[in-house]
Amino acid sequence: MVCDLVKNLVEAVKNLDTQRIIGLLERYTSKKLSTLTIESEESVVTKFISDGKIIGDHRRTARVSELGLVVEPGSELSSGLGLDRYKEQRRPLYLIVSYAFPIDKVQLRVRWGGVPKPFFVALVDEQTEILVSASDDLEQRVSDNLRKCLEG
Repeated sequence: MVCDLVKNLVEAVKNLDTQRIIGLLERYTSKKLSTLTIESEESVVTKFISDGKIIGDHRRTARVSELGLVVEPGSELSSGLGLDRYKEQRRPLYLIVSYAFPIDKVQLRVRWGGVPKPFFVALVDEQTEILVSASDDLEQRVSDNLRKCLEG
C-alpha cells in the first residue's frame, strides 16, 4: 500500500492532478479531507486538512508542481516507512514531491521538520537515481524502504 501511495503521488504531482492527490490522501488516511485553495497570479496552493490540522499542501506555479506532506506518527505511511518501531520521532517527518517544468524527472525528498537538508533524495524517471545521506538507523530504515518502493 505504501509503495503504491508513493508511486501514485509521484505521478499525480507530475500530472498536476490535485484531485487525484486528494483521493490518494483520503484513501491513505481513511478520512474525508477538507481543502482550502488559495489562488494568486503566480500560484495556486491547495491545503489538505484532516481533523482540523493541515497535513499537506500542493503548490502549482508556471514552473513547478510540489506536494508537501506531513507523515503522521502511527499512520499507515509512517508504518510503511519503518517508523512504527520507534517510540518517539524526534520531530515531524516531511515527504516532498516536486516536478519542475519541463524537466522530465520528479524529485522525492524526505526530511525532518526544522531541518532544511533532506536525508533522502530520489530523481524519479525511467532511470531512478537515489541519493541517501542518512545519519542514523532510523533515517537509513526510511531510506531503504523508499528505495524498495521506487526500485520495485
